[in-house]
Amino acid sequence: MRKIFLKVKDLLKKSKIQITILLIYLLFTLIFLYPASMHLKSSIISDGGDAGQAIAMFYYWKYNTTHLLNPFYTIFQLAPYGASLVFIQPTLIWFIISIPFQCIFGFPATYNLMIILGITAGAFLMYRLAFLYTQDMWASFLSGLIFAFAPVNLVHARGHLNLSGIFIMPLFVIFLVKLMQFKQNPGIKDAIYLGIAMTIAVYIELQTAVFLSLLPALWLLKLYLGKERKRCFFFVI
Repeated sequence: MRKIFLKVKDLLKKSKIQITILLIYLLFTLIFLYPASMHLKSSIISDGGDAGQAIAMFYYWKYNTTHLLNPFYTIFQLAPYGASLVFIQPTLIWFIISIPFQCIFGFPATYNLMIILGITAGAFLMYRLAFLYTQDMWASFLSGLIFAFAPVNLVHARGHLNLSGIFIMPLFVIFLVKLMQFKQNPGIKDAIYLGIAMTIAVYIELQTAVFLSLLPALWLLKLYLGKERKRCFFFVI
C-alpha cells in the first residue's frame, strides 16, 4: 500500500511540474501575440493574410456538419452549382476541433484560440522531446522557447493557421524516437501512435507531412545500409 501511495505522490508531483511548464508557455504565447491575445473576441491575430479564409472555412464546417451536409462541398459559392472544398482543407483538424469552440466563443475568438493552442502545444511538446535526450528540465524548457517562438513561427501566426500547427513536428519525432528505441521488433503501440501523428500532420499541412515522412525513411535507409536489415524488415512490416 505504501508503494502505491509513493507512486501516486510521485506522479502528482511530476504532473504538477508539467502543468506549470505548460502554463508558462501559455503565458509566453499570450505575451508574444499581444495585444490581439488580450482581445480575443474583438480582433484577429492576423495581418490581413489567410485568416479570413480560415474563419470562412470554420463557418462552412460548422454549418455543413450541423445540417448533415457534405463538409467537402459548399453551396455558398459558384451558385447554383456550388464548389468543391477538397483542395482547400489543409487545416482539417483545426476545423473539426473548432466546432465546439465556435458554439461557445464565436468565430474570431475561436480562430485566435487555435493559433494560441498550436504555439503553446508546440512549445510544450518540444520541451518533452528535448527532455527525452537531455533529461535536463531547464535545457528542455529553453528548447521549447526557441522552437515555438522563433520568428518564422510568429510570422506565420499572423495569418497561416495551417503553419501554426507546429506541435505536430515534435509530437511525430517523439513517437519516432520511442519506436527507434526497440532493439528487435518494433512496439505496436508506438507504431500506431506514429501513424496517428502522421495522419494529423496530413490534415494540418501537407508540406509538413512530407518533410516529416523523410525522417523515418532516412532512418530505415540507415538500418538497411548497416547491419540491421532484419530489424529494418520488421519496422517496414
